[in-house]
Amino acid sequence: MDKNSENWFNNSLIGSMKDNKLNQAFINVLNKLEITSIKDLSESSGLDQATISRHIHRKQPLSHEHMVAYAKALDLNVGKFADDEIPTYIIVGSVNHQDGIVTARGEEEAQKLMFHNEYGKIKGAKILLDYETAQALRYKTSDKSKIGNYCFVKYNKPYLHGIVGIIKKVTPTLCEVLIFNGKTVIVKDYVEIYPITSQHNIKHNSGTVVKVEF
Repeated sequence: MDKNSENWFNNSLIGSMKDNKLNQAFINVLNKLEITSIKDLSESSGLDQATISRHIHRKQPLSHEHMVAYAKALDLNVGKFADDEIPTYIIVGSVNHQDGIVTARGEEEAQKLMFHNEYGKIKGAKILLDYETAQALRYKTSDKSKIGNYCFVKYNKPYLHGIVGIIKKVTPTLCEVLIFNGKTVIVKDYVEIYPITSQHNIKHNSGTVVKVEF
């Protein structure tokens, strides 16, 4: 392989692609690590040189499998390779699917859910994740009626704790929530009620809806 085909890290090449932002996160990683050899990157990642070249020249977007391969080769979190254009939402808490109880994630759990099959991020949306069933619940502030809808009821304390279920009744001081096991829970002193706008099973949507470390 000649020098020009093996080494792509040069100002003229990067400068010619300024208006094309595809794979920008990937390009940023290569620049920061000063990786200049497609051949070496191919050997370490297991991806063929033609695919890597298309990624570098922004002619082919990175799939989740590509991100995983590069992350393993470079010892980085997969999230480092996600472009801003790929919708990602922070996982703010976990859900117990039996009793619907929501607890805030720990500080060490810097995880997001990445949607490769969507275009455009939903402003203000966040994710609750049932780690046992791999069911992700996306919620956001909404003005629509809460009665009869599946919602996240946020407690006053502690931070980001609450319960998910179908709202049966709402007053300014309490709400009745029907949870998965068929029981009705009365929540007093709630802060907010967020409708669950969509549900996604990570296992069944492998490769399109994925949990990544950042």
